[in-house]
Amino acid sequence: MVFSGLTFLTTFLPAVIILYYLCFLIPERFGRNRVKNAVLLLASFWVYAWGEPVYLVFLLLSVGVNYLFGLEIGDFCEEHPNGERRNYRLAAGVIFNVAFLCCYKYMGLGLSTFAQFTGYTPNVTVPKLPVGISFYTFQAISYLVDLSKGKLKCERNPFRFALYISLFPQLIAGPIVTYTEIRDQLIARHETLDGFAMGTKRLIQGLSKKVLIANTAGAMYETIRSGTAMEGGAPGVVLSWLAAFAYTMQIYFDFSGYSDMAVGMGQIFGLCLPENFLHPYTSKSIREFFRKWHVTLSQWFRDYVYIPLGGSRRGNLITARNLLIVWALTGMWHGAAWNFLLWGLYFGVLLLLERFLIDRIRKFIPEFVQWTVTFLLVVFGWVLFSGTEASALTGAMRGLFGAYGVCQKGAMLYLRAYGPVLLAALLLSVNLPQRLIGRLYEKVFVKTPVLGGIIYWCFYGALAVMSIAGLVSDSYQPFLYFRF
Repeated sequence: MVFSGLTFLTTFLPAVIILYYLCFLIPERFGRNRVKNAVLLLASFWVYAWGEPVYLVFLLLSVGVNYLFGLEIGDFCEEHPNGERRNYRLAAGVIFNVAFLCCYKYMGLGLSTFAQFTGYTPNVTVPKLPVGISFYTFQAISYLVDLSKGKLKCERNPFRFALYISLFPQLIAGPIVTYTEIRDQLIARHETLDGFAMGTKRLIQGLSKKVLIANTAGAMYETIRSGTAMEGGAPGVVLSWLAAFAYTMQIYFDFSGYSDMAVGMGQIFGLCLPENFLHPYTSKSIREFFRKWHVTLSQWFRDYVYIPLGGSRRGNLITARNLLIVWALTGMWHGAAWNFLLWGLYFGVLLLLERFLIDRIRKFIPEFVQWTVTFLLVVFGWVLFSGTEASALTGAMRGLFGAYGVCQKGAMLYLRAYGPVLLAALLLSVNLPQRLIGRLYEKVFVKTPVLGGIIYWCFYGALAVMSIAGLVSDSYQPFLYFRF
């Protein structure tokens, strides 16, 4: 079940909200919070099992095994604060999670690569990838590592731990939440009317990003890449870059839209989930971009891979090694295809160039030039990211640099048709219209809050209606990051 589906929006989510808030009829002394958690846990299992019930088995396996590892690590840490055997228990837990992830996510890539180099195709059935496995596996690893470091005490309530791993607003595509961030909220939280209103607004905002912008940009991208935008042949420079810009807008509004919906649903249920996007297309460097793009994933690799490897504390050579390792893993985390590794190494090299070269001359470069170069490098990176097939990737690369001509007949027609939409998406992605509207709202309606509130909620109501209408009338596209 996906968040931008009519079943979820019109049936499942309203039913869960009603059941959840009916729990307030239960006195606190009778375990109101435990019942609220039970509602969220059952709802999370229902979401995950929808369409593919077998996926729930994998999720429960991960929950059960990591809960037991947590008990073992926690008990031993309490008895032997500096015990060496603690590392063995942690290593066993991490190996289980990594093997669990690799078995389902990378077995197909490994077998196909083996067959390509040896000419022998093993008669092995590749298991189907469980949705969201990359996200909940990373959450489980962070829990075990933080437990071994003494940052938290082990969770002995299996239902509370299961809710942490499977919480449906962020289960399928993040944000990645550490247990230290959410533990107290699972024990006790306070829902408010303001939180419910802000959560509803954030939910509508994310849905409109997905339906009105990401799906539109995705349709543009598919039209150009499928060849229907040309009179035969591959796209030239104009259409290739237009397709790249379309995909750049699609992936941002798709993923940030999902994250907005996740954060919004969390607020509705009294939970504060971490922000995952901070307007990354405003960045003036690649380092700044990844501080704003998929924030929780960047923080996870920093805290659980880069720093344990030594970070930047052991000289330039070790720093360069660590960065390349982290970005190779970041790329492969996104999918079982070699283009994701190439994407990760591409940004790893760019970060090395920034660190050891560009930062020394940055003060001499105008900020607009820094932003333009960074944005174009990111757009090129998304071309690498989108081409899971080698032929499609090489064709896209050649098109960008003029191998198929500059501007085919009819290309300008598509530029005129798609250009304004993509420009509007770019302005929205850098938060320009939102800032202007915010300033106007403050100046015009600060003295008339009732009128301002009416206009405010009418605007979001219109967004909700248009988004639902878009889902009804269009062939609905699932979130891109569900595949990861």
